[in-house]
Amino acid sequence: MGLLDELLGSLVDQGQLSRGQVGPGQPGQAQVSGLAQAVLAMLNDPRIGGLPGLVQRFQQSGLGGVINSWIGTGQNQPIDPTQLNRAFPDEVTEMSRQAGVPPQQGGSLLAVLLPMLIDRLTPSGQVPQQNQFDQLRAQLLQGLSR
Repeated sequence: MGLLDELLGSLVDQGQLSRGQVGPGQPGQAQVSGLAQAVLAMLNDPRIGGLPGLVQRFQQSGLGGVINSWIGTGQNQPIDPTQLNRAFPDEVTEMSRQAGVPPQQGGSLLAVLLPMLIDRLTPSGQVPQQNQFDQLRAQLLQGLSR
């Protein structure tokens, strides 16, 4: 099972997508892949500061425990789309636009995708060194294109 299949399956399990055919208003595989790619691009944006910058923004928003659960090796805590929008309003809107989904729907999808992607980028339970992070990020991007 590829990364995109895993992401789509998680969105179905959490009620963000319906099983079977994509219907009106339902994001398709391209939009989910686009959102995941936008997350990975955001983590490469110097304005964010990579994964350490993302962690800092979460901590400043009172969500440090949430992101720490995604980085750690235990269960990932969920994030509410409104919390995500409060912490990253411009980024959620921009990533949604890039993927071709409405920002409100993008926020809901990102609330499911972001924990999974951060978890994948931190397999040892800690923020990796920059060179290792770049390798993990490249692997995830490659997994999205399969």
